[in-house]
Amino acid sequence: MGGLGAYAYWNELIYVEAALYRTNRKGITKPLGAGSEIDVVVDDAAPYWRLALQHQWKDHSFSLGTYGLVSKIFPSGYTHGKTDRFTGIALDGQYQYIGEKHLFSVESSWILEEQDRDVSFDLGTAAHHSDFLTTFRFNLNYYFKSRWGKVGGALAYFSTTGRKDSLLYTPARGIGSQNGKPDSDGFIMEADYLPLEKVKVSLQYVIYDRFNGAHSNYAGFGRSASDNNTLYSLVWFLL
Repeated sequence: MGGLGAYAYWNELIYVEAALYRTNRKGITKPLGAGSEIDVVVDDAAPYWRLALQHQWKDHSFSLGTYGLVSKIFPSGYTHGKTDRFTGIALDGQYQYIGEKHLFSVESSWILEEQDRDVSFDLGTAAHHSDFLTTFRFNLNYYFKSRWGKVGGALAYFSTTGRKDSLLYTPARGIGSQNGKPDSDGFIMEADYLPLEKVKVSLQYVIYDRFNGAHSNYAGFGRSASDNNTLYSLVWFLL
């Protein structure tokens, strides 16, 4: 998708942003989609907004805000006709401390996505006229400035829950859901070392407690949520 937007920041306190996005299939945003596959087609434009209260004092900063997106999406395989409607509304907040030796931040977000699936219901690909998804995330980050660079890491919790829908979430090897639920949750642990400002070495481990509605045999093929646990290693350079 591509789009155009504008933002304003008033009195170092209130941040406002608005934008319109559309699928890069035609019009002025078509060049933005060159060389990429388009799986989801949005009808017309999808409006986005962001409103936040921000404040900074000495080594501390705080923000509390909301954002959202409304989109009308064609069912898979269609590019015209009726659409399903998705409305996402979110709340988020962050506190940050940046001292001479210590850097600390805590972040949290909550997203509610309401899904009006009248077209998908008529096509037999959804069991309900309406569904929903809620997503929650909480992050803690800490870094220490040593003479050899910054050392630290992060700990995060994530959770996704939604309405049971046996047609949307069907059994499939690896990624399906045996009970028709999209519920997943777990933790992310990350260790970081920054020898220089533009170089970072990271090791991250993602732990799943629940995946697609169950702790074990979630897709009906004997696979447990913990089988999706993933270890990442990363070397990052900023030019």
